[in-house]
Amino acid sequence: FHIDQPAINDILHRLANNESLNKYEAKLRRKDGSICVVHINSNVLFENGEFIHTRCFTNDITEQKRLQESLLHNEELLKKSEATLRTILENTNDSYVLYGKDTRVLEFNKIATEHFLTINGTVLEIGKSVYDLTPPDRHAFAEEVFNRCFRGETFELKIERKAKDGTERWFKNSYHPVKSSNGEVIGVSIRSSEITEEVKIHSAIEKSEATMRALFNNSKDGLVLIDQHAKILAFNRNSAELYRQVIGKTLAIGKSVYEVLPHLRPYMEVAFAIVFEGESLERRSKHLGIDGKEYWIEGYYNPVR
Repeated sequence: FHIDQPAINDILHRLANNESLNKYEAKLRRKDGSICVVHINSNVLFENGEFIHTRCFTNDITEQKRLQESLLHNEELLKKSEATLRTILENTNDSYVLYGKDTRVLEFNKIATEHFLTINGTVLEIGKSVYDLTPPDRHAFAEEVFNRCFRGETFELKIERKAKDGTERWFKNSYHPVKSSNGEVIGVSIRSSEITEEVKIHSAIEKSEATMRALFNNSKDGLVLIDQHAKILAFNRNSAELYRQVIGKTLAIGKSVYEVLPHLRPYMEVAFAIVFEGESLERRSKHLGIDGKEYWIEGYYNPVR
């Protein structure tokens, strides 16, 4: 039974005008009360201009219609998802490039375009091979990366590159195999984060630490660094020699200074309390050496901020 009155009126009007219906979509109510969607194919027999009868064939397309609507819905969701992903990729500081199994570019973001132009002097385009976009001396490296990903490996590498302007640039690259629903590797995704400033800072810190360590170890004085719990954090060669030869004690990182100089604990507890308030102290103390001789040691207690 027809349930769509406008559709009924349109069908009757067309047939009355001797039009044929071909896959005319309409809704019908089944005997059980459910609604189905059908295609109607119909034409009219006229004799001497008189309407004799109509032939009508219907084909139930309810399931086909449901699948079509589902596909349209999923397509809309996919478009929204792609738009969201594109927004995320274009608003990140990282470079992203997606390659197919043939090593040709499938997708990339704006940062990737900038990286390839400034580092390789090449224009990133969909369809170009990674070997078209990188210098020949890096082709072996690219081949190794792709082979590892095609074997299903995910890994990170810290890479140094010299830009076209001659500057050194550092990147942390993440390499990921892209897999299909059945687990087959169908591509490679590469994320690249520039870490040039981090590397420079780390290098400066290492140089500074090396310089301080050199000064620390080459001082003519014995130096010991102690934390708030009287634990030894560091010491230089002269202090180690002094404690070993004069006092007969061995310095060790993590050891309490009270274990090394137990007879001076009462004084040191007071001294440390003062130093940790931000003041400096000087004190001369007499020690009986392991050789039986008396030694005078001048100690300087300074806060480290």
